[in-house]
Amino acid sequence: DELLDTFYFVGQLMGVAMRTRNLLNLDLPSMVWKSLIGMELDEEDLKATDFSCWNALQFRDHDGQAITATTFEELLHDVRFTCCLTDGCEVALLPDGSSIPVTYQRRDEYARLVMKARLCESESQLSKMRCGLCSVIPEQLLGFMTWEELERRVCGSPEVDISSLKRHTQYRQGVDKNSPHIKMFWEVLESFCQADRRLFLRFAWGRERLPLESEYTMDHDMKVFPSDRGEGDNVLPEAETCFFIIKLPRYRTKELMHDNLYAAITACREINY
Repeated sequence: DELLDTFYFVGQLMGVAMRTRNLLNLDLPSMVWKSLIGMELDEEDLKATDFSCWNALQFRDHDGQAITATTFEELLHDVRFTCCLTDGCEVALLPDGSSIPVTYQRRDEYARLVMKARLCESESQLSKMRCGLCSVIPEQLLGFMTWEELERRVCGSPEVDISSLKRHTQYRQGVDKNSPHIKMFWEVLESFCQADRRLFLRFAWGRERLPLESEYTMDHDMKVFPSDRGEGDNVLPEAETCFFIIKLPRYRTKELMHDNLYAAITACREINY
């Protein structure tokens, strides 16, 4: 139907991203990438997508200890062999599961069935996405890739490597890569955590991931220009996201560079601010 066609289209976009090296700004869980390469899902995938569900299936108390049979009957006496899916629908895990109580002795069976139901609930959508992907790239290619490799080829690396960004940076209109404020700029970026590095990329480029080192092109290079707003310590950096341009004032200290850059990436998230 029309909704499944949307997943097919997303798969096609992934294939186009791989062929053209125009990365997609997607943050998808491991179960998506594993399904696309035909890899079996496990409880780690449920843990990554629905921690609360996974945690409940461990049957442990607030101290992290396994609950006893007595405690199980007290707390979970009304649980049946049913499961609530992401869309809110309740499904039976066994024939007439809504009338079968989950006992302490059958708790592992219940956990296994819930995990299977949750991991398989998106099977048709992910299958359609895989069909879309394989309409653009050879299906055999997926057999040679890990799910992490597929994710990086479609979306880039989830870790923002500042040394890689530095290697692929151009300096324009008289900006000297050895000037004090440029050195401070790189030191500040190195000090940022991964979340703040992604914010910087979003501010400067409208994306949150860098390409793979082997897939850089000139269009992926960051360009550093002098500020259009003067060199005052209260002037924020500017960005032109369409061209991956950052315009830096010549701040006097590293602290000023840090504070102004951080203010820009956290408060100014519109394109071309």
